[in-house]
Amino acid sequence: MEKDIILSSRAAERMRKNIDSSGDNEVFFQGEYDFEREEVVDVRVVARGNRQMAPAITSSIQPGDCVIHNHPSGDLRPSAADIRIASRLGSRGVGFIIVDNSVEKAYTVVEPEAVGRREELPEEEIASFLQEESPLEGVLDNFSEREEQLQVLRRVIAAFNDNESVLIEAGTGIGKSFAYLLPALYWNDLNEEVVVISTNTINLQQQLMEKDLVKLRSALNFDFKASLVKGRNNYICMRKLKNVLSRGEEDDGDESDELYRIAEYIDQQHRQGEFSGSYSEFDFAVPSHVWQELRSESDLCLGGNCPHLQKCFFQQAREKVHRSDVLVVNHHLLLSDMILKEESAGILPEFDRLIIDEAHNLPQAAHNISGSEFFPPAALKLLNRLRSSRNSPLVRIRNLEVNLERSIKDEIISILDADIWPLSRRLEEALKDYSQDLKELMPAGEHSLRMTSENSDLVAERAWQNQGETALNLFQQIQHKMERIKDLLAEDGNMRAESEDTILREVAGFAERLNKLAAALRLNLNYELHEDDYVFWLERDRSLNGFQLRQQNARIEVDEFLQEVLYSRTASLIMTSATLAVRDDFSYFKKRLGLEASGHFKVSSPFDYASQVSIFAPEDIPGVSDDDFIDEISPDLARFLRSSPGGALLLFTSYKMLHETRESLKPYFRQEDRQLLVQGQASRRQVLSRLRSSGRAVLLGTSSFWEGIDVQGEALSSLVIMRLPFAVPTAPLVAARQERIEERGGNSFLEEALPGAVLRFKQGFGRLIRSGDDRGRVLILDRRLVSRRYGKYFIDSLPDGCKVRREWPSQKSD
Repeated sequence: MEKDIILSSRAAERMRKNIDSSGDNEVFFQGEYDFEREEVVDVRVVARGNRQMAPAITSSIQPGDCVIHNHPSGDLRPSAADIRIASRLGSRGVGFIIVDNSVEKAYTVVEPEAVGRREELPEEEIASFLQEESPLEGVLDNFSEREEQLQVLRRVIAAFNDNESVLIEAGTGIGKSFAYLLPALYWNDLNEEVVVISTNTINLQQQLMEKDLVKLRSALNFDFKASLVKGRNNYICMRKLKNVLSRGEEDDGDESDELYRIAEYIDQQHRQGEFSGSYSEFDFAVPSHVWQELRSESDLCLGGNCPHLQKCFFQQAREKVHRSDVLVVNHHLLLSDMILKEESAGILPEFDRLIIDEAHNLPQAAHNISGSEFFPPAALKLLNRLRSSRNSPLVRIRNLEVNLERSIKDEIISILDADIWPLSRRLEEALKDYSQDLKELMPAGEHSLRMTSENSDLVAERAWQNQGETALNLFQQIQHKMERIKDLLAEDGNMRAESEDTILREVAGFAERLNKLAAALRLNLNYELHEDDYVFWLERDRSLNGFQLRQQNARIEVDEFLQEVLYSRTASLIMTSATLAVRDDFSYFKKRLGLEASGHFKVSSPFDYASQVSIFAPEDIPGVSDDDFIDEISPDLARFLRSSPGGALLLFTSYKMLHETRESLKPYFRQEDRQLLVQGQASRRQVLSRLRSSGRAVLLGTSSFWEGIDVQGEALSSLVIMRLPFAVPTAPLVAARQERIEERGGNSFLEEALPGAVLRFKQGFGRLIRSGDDRGRVLILDRRLVSRRYGKYFIDSLPDGCKVRREWPSQKSD
């Protein structure tokens, strides 16, 4: 912009001193802009970097403020990263200015917006809803005023009013969902700004949507709209369904029957009432290969040009989302949507108030979404779909179902017959050979293999990389031919007809999908070039019958990634969970997420653990890694379980130990009137339902059962933690993160392995006491808890009042 924003002499001098002290590296400042004086009157440092870059810590910047940083080169033209950040900040009314090191020249990329002051939340009015004589008393069962819940509520209100980011550890039983929902709903009502709430589990989403928000709607004196946001792939595409049905006479009989059944069900649901068209609403199982053909897909969507736009389930859902006041999402959708916003896409509207519940899962969600996997079977499926599916635009052109000019039609058919079909078959063979070469790298019996430039078998590596380069070359040839077909379709006069324009868009969608597959393959082939930032590994796929490998990768650190896609878009960020601190210290989690400057707050559970739970950690047992561990502890473990008046949950860190324990316990329970339930014998929901209904069942579970389970009463009155939940040190991401710590002179055990295990341990422990009336016993069968010095970290992180006895529970204490 030609007009520079004026920096006051005070602000300029403060900036010069900080830039000088940084060694002429980049420094990011938050500037307070005075609209009457039309100048930046004060600044404070929010981040420092090197001569090329600095992290843009922008989550605390308020509308009307400025972000100012220097370019040491003296070239004030904004970089691509500058423009991305400035665009995000501009949408929030925040200015963006670049200066030179002497702060004599300034370039204003975005001017701050003079926004009206937002209405602050009335703390006492909101707090009254959680106090005695509240309207919620007549709505909630067993309502009572809880000081701990009020403390969380007040801290959330402060974060909203002061544009803060804060981490809140709220122990079990506090009722933290009401403590953040009330401020969120009030904020929307006062300021007409959407608030997004992200969770990790479906269970919590259902609780928020079907219980908590329903109760609050009946108690508040204003109305609101809340929506559960689902990804596009959850919705059926009516255009695809209609297109397939129109060619039904050519289809396989069974599949045709399935399609007509889906169509009839949709019509029936429409007549009976509201139907959103999502996969979960069908009361029968839709085969996965059929759903893949019918689901909505962003790169194949025609948008406003779709003839079925008025009946589009995804568009209806999106419109509902944009009319809503509170949006409930999951962590994966939240992060993927933020990435899509880089491409001006996505489902969610702009927002700057974000609440992340179950926040302890956010780092792993960020790692998962930060990579770009390549899975040869997925590529083969896309090629088969392109060449054989009834919905494929190329198949429809080849079958003369598309009205094209004669010369263009003939050339496209020639390209298909002479180039794309043969090339795709060659690519399929190359990918099959590629998969086989990858298998040669995987040691027998291993689930994963980390790929590094130091540990690979060069002979085997050369084989798979050479085959990968062959596949990549074929991808590129097909992409080139697809581009030619796109150009020909664009030249065709019939493409201007509404009914034919769809073909060009569909061809472009498939071409883009091939581009992404090729990019993922290229990244994984050239892993040595990216080892500084990413970890790469092969992973055995469990979902298929047979031996298939996925090529996986993820960022080793996600702090900068989260800053870029998430924090820079928010003004208030509240992260909450029952497990964020290790011995009341939040530093591990803050560092992992890049939130060292954020506030934190811890509120203990209101439960009386001293009287509600007994904890036993016998020290006279074998080590968990000893060969005779299961055999030695099984008699006493069986006695413990049989003496329990109710049900029990046994938590494992590996399937191997789980199955060994199941076999060892079977003889002890043959005559017992109780079920021995095992993770995997039915769905998670079904297994938990059996645990609740039985009242005396014993459930054995691994990783996913350490959290998200809420079974109250005697149905779960005993908990067994078989092993302290340390992450497997050889797991690729774990190993890479620990190596990074050691490289910078740190202690990977104390800084990574131990705090991660403690937080997981706290999650597992929290499965037992779920209400003030619960009573139970915890048995910890890893003697390291009491024999190793670091065991104190686990014990000190338990809720107040917990005491650990170093013995087996006696029959009397049972």
